[in-house]
Amino acid sequence: MAILPVSRINQQSLVAIQVWTANAPDIVNLFAALLPYGYGTNSQTDIKYPGYWRLTIQDSVRAEPQYAYTGEYILVTDATYTGGVWNVSSATDVVVYGVSTGQPSVADFIAAFTNNMALEWAGTPVATAKTSSGQATLVFQQPTSANGPFTYTATVNDQTANTTGSATISGAPVVADGQVTLTITGLTAGHLVALTASVNTQYSGVNATSAPSNTITIQ
Repeated sequence: MAILPVSRINQQSLVAIQVWTANAPDIVNLFAALLPYGYGTNSQTDIKYPGYWRLTIQDSVRAEPQYAYTGEYILVTDATYTGGVWNVSSATDVVVYGVSTGQPSVADFIAAFTNNMALEWAGTPVATAKTSSGQATLVFQQPTSANGPFTYTATVNDQTANTTGSATISGAPVVADGQVTLTITGLTAGHLVALTASVNTQYSGVNATSAPSNTITIQ
């Protein structure tokens, strides 16, 4: 999850982005949005930096610049990120969670904004038998929590054989318009089955399993 919306009790609008190469366009757009508000920013690549990349953020309040390296987090207060566009203001503050002296750590970020948050996931999956022999699709809502990245597994309840076991997922999950689609293979033609989906996170114990899907007849 490139952009992580999080909230605090004072209802500040907070957005966080992790420093990964894949997120570089979003970071460039953030830096551009900050320029009119007195921020100085810089991006450097060099083998001497952790992850070979260093971001520098200087504001008018802090005496020293903040440095962000690959895998670290940039928290932006009083801001929104919608449709690829950052909206910031004179009230916006930027806090880097990383390894540099005087900065809060990545562990601080995880503890404050992800690890202790409930996994937000709603919806019952919908199963559909495919015309291909022994295959089905399972569609459900993508989690909206900041606990990502997410991985998915599925369980098949074969009502004809009266067995329950792990389902075989073919290929990567397809995520589009807030929905996740899994392709399930290895099912027995003619059997009645129901499927459940499970979502797992990078945090131990932060996971969830759905209610069973509708029952389908495998082709």
